[in-house]
Amino acid sequence: PDIELPYGDMTLQVAPGVENRRPQFGHVPLRTNLWNEDHTVLYQPDNWYENLITHGNTSLNPFFYGTYLAESKPNEPITRTKKEAFQADAIGGVHQLTKAHFQKMHTFRLEWQPGPGGRIDWYTKGYSITDKMHKEGDSKGQDWIHAFSIKDESLATLMGSQIPAEPSYLIMNTAISSSWGFPYVRPEGCTQCYDCDNPICACSMQKGFCEMIKSGNVVMSIDHVRLYQSKNSSAHAGGNHTM
Repeated sequence: PDIELPYGDMTLQVAPGVENRRPQFGHVPLRTNLWNEDHTVLYQPDNWYENLITHGNTSLNPFFYGTYLAESKPNEPITRTKKEAFQADAIGGVHQLTKAHFQKMHTFRLEWQPGPGGRIDWYTKGYSITDKMHKEGDSKGQDWIHAFSIKDESLATLMGSQIPAEPSYLIMNTAISSSWGFPYVRPEGCTQCYDCDNPICACSMQKGFCEMIKSGNVVMSIDHVRLYQSKNSSAHAGGNHTM
């Protein structure tokens, strides 16, 4: 389905990343040759991960496929030499959010099976959106929707990477960036800047964004975070689980 702002992003970032024929920004990965009228190849298929699974009002995220982490610049907090520079991939899905997501508490779920043979699965509750979107579950936010899934074989086959197996942290934060959620195409003559106190920058931001920030009513409320692990090791695909 066509996903519009606002949406929830479900992403796994891995390295090493794809270096050649990467998907183009704003377009889903090209899986077959694109031909010219004279039957010559215009574009070859993109090198990207296969068998990524989406359900409901979820699509692959075409707006961020990763980034090249180049040699560190002077005064950067992280030191990375030219030899240590690398390409990282962002394998993600975007799930349509609705007014209901901003009017009451809602629940997301992540299932993580680490290492070789593992997988990561994102779940959300299904809400009614519009006639253009799929009806998810009971559309009242009660039924779980298996929104996005990445299997270890998808990573291993393309780049030899795997579902992360190292100890990790859960971080709950509000991140604002000019590369997420802001207009990708600005009006002609628009100056690219992101200062809410400068009227010239208004065309670079979504209508109402600065008013929202200045209102002081911007909060992310978390009711609970719950972490579970089965005591039965046979219930775990992939590598060993440690909590």
